[in-house]
Amino acid sequence: MQPANARREIRHNVFLSALVERFGAKETSKHRVRNISRNGACIDTAQAFKRGETVLITVGDLECVGSTVRWIEGSRAGVQFAMAIDISSATAKTVIRSEAMHAEQQGDKPRFTFAR
Repeated sequence: MQPANARREIRHNVFLSALVERFGAKETSKHRVRNISRNGACIDTAQAFKRGETVLITVGDLECVGSTVRWIEGSRAGVQFAMAIDISSATAKTVIRSEAMHAEQQGDKPRFTFAR
């Protein structure tokens, strides 16, 4: 169980893609992670989730992280990881912002900003 102050841990605003496996579901679903901390994340398009449900989340280099849905608000859900994660592993494969399309329109070389 996490300490009471785990909720106050620093959150990182991100734009990550995650795969979520729900027990009993036929398929894995794709979601956007809005923010993440060592102990949890806020996930979009999570209307089908149920409070208290256990899910497995794959994001970045992290695969099948056991998580519990703690809250649902509209289309967002908050999940608590079973164990603290390494944020850099969660963002390892992620391009946060690509200016390639804008650069191509301007005749410049594309620039990328990577999460670390």
